[in-house]
Amino acid sequence: MDEISADNKLGMRIKELLQEKSISMRHLSKLTEIDTATISRIINGKRKANLNHLESFAKNLEVPVVDLIEAAGYGAETTEEKNRTGVQIELNYTKKLLAAYQIEVEKLTMENIERELKVHQEYSHTDEGRKMIITGFKEKLKKAGSANSFVQQLEDMYHRFRVQKGTKTEITLLGGALIYFILTLDMIPDYMFAVGLLDDVLIVKYTMLLLK
Repeated sequence: MDEISADNKLGMRIKELLQEKSISMRHLSKLTEIDTATISRIINGKRKANLNHLESFAKNLEVPVVDLIEAAGYGAETTEEKNRTGVQIELNYTKKLLAAYQIEVEKLTMENIERELKVHQEYSHTDEGRKMIITGFKEKLKKAGSANSFVQQLEDMYHRFRVQKGTKTEITLLGGALIYFILTLDMIPDYMFAVGLLDDVLIVKYTMLLLK
């Protein structure tokens, strides 16, 4: 393996992990289904790893994907860009799951998520939007299943919106996410058994990251 530049943090990290686990690049290629030449170029800093590469490396080298994301230089992004990157990884997982159910996933993109949220955020400032949230949230929540972290986050978001706890920007973010959750026909219709709330989970996670 060629000498790796000291500023190539991702290459150095992958090389360390390969040595620790006694795995060759050829074997990593079989595990990840990424061409050996591509892995070599990433390690030697001749090619930038994309999110799919990092996700596969993290899974098969048994490290948190966020470690490799930061090593690859994504950590230099703004907070909003980092949040978007994290949700993009979640989105990739969701698409794989939907593909297993043979469900069309073309509409499920970060661009569409952000576009839908913007529309709902604006609507949450209207009297009709606020009324929808206050009167429709609890009924919709009953369909989200038993107590879990997703439901808890939704309840916290609803409470903050109802008492207007936070800045104007925070209330806008909360309102947009809550309206998206309440509406039945969104990017993945809620009536679709087992997968109908996957896009709602993404929206909530993204909004919680933005609130931080």
